[in-house]
Amino acid sequence: MLIGSEGRLTGGFQLLWRSSRFGRIGYVSKGPVLESLESRPDEQLLEGYAVGLLKEVARRTKLRALIVQPPDFYAEMSDSLRLAGLAPGVPMGVNDATWIVDVSDGFEAVGRRMDRAFRKCLERAQRGNLRVREGERSDLASFWELMLSSCRRQNVGPNPSELRHLVALWDAAHPRGAIRLHVVECDGEPVAGQLDVLFGKTVTFWKKGWSGAEKRLSPNDVCMYEGIRWASQAGYSRVDFASFDRKMAEAMIAGQALTEEQAQSRYVNFFRTGGRPMMLPRAQVWVPNWILRAGYRWRYGGSRERA
Repeated sequence: MLIGSEGRLTGGFQLLWRSSRFGRIGYVSKGPVLESLESRPDEQLLEGYAVGLLKEVARRTKLRALIVQPPDFYAEMSDSLRLAGLAPGVPMGVNDATWIVDVSDGFEAVGRRMDRAFRKCLERAQRGNLRVREGERSDLASFWELMLSSCRRQNVGPNPSELRHLVALWDAAHPRGAIRLHVVECDGEPVAGQLDVLFGKTVTFWKKGWSGAEKRLSPNDVCMYEGIRWASQAGYSRVDFASFDRKMAEAMIAGQALTEEQAQSRYVNFFRTGGRPMMLPRAQVWVPNWILRAGYRWRYGGSRERA
């Protein structure tokens, strides 16, 4: 959905939905996206219009509920959503924290912030016959199998759910320089891979896959290291790991010690990269039916809705 003014694009959002036992559930990820305050003095009016349009589209498309997560660096949108009656407390597990590595000051500076053992991972990998190369479209099937292997070990389903969706994304994004694949091979056989999304000044580590082989050589670490190095040398400002535990992020930002369970989390491995946690705007929910909306607020909490 695009928003325009005087023949000029001023914002928009992409609405996805899927069927569930409760009905169709909509999702807007990192949106709505609007022009910056510097560009538009009337941005609050534009925010209000965009949020109202979200609610209207939810009604027209007969959604049972609409989940909206604002853009990462646009916290003001959270206030606009709340004032428009959207409720916090999303129970669907929308990621609301991430891990960021600042690469704007060059890879030499980035390397000094990394754990020493992490900096040595590539040297160790090379001694063990691991090699990293840029992947092509023809490597997507192999990368998909690596993803499936990781998903089986973690007992989760793959996302995207089918290889053809991954290929469609590649075909749309690669000609625009918006996606990159790193492939880690041992003696010519792929053992790990990482698919990065490139947008603006950010490289996002979007999907990973590992066969489970060559664990002693840490092929996943090799992928991360190479991804960070490439992003720095290619002129990007930050690397976004796309996920992190919110409670861990809150504890680290507050300078508190991690619990024993948190210290055993898979996210601890991120610490070696010299990055930092970042809180993301929390997703909020709009339920078009007022009876169900009241029930949702009673069940999950939230501020009082404004008329």
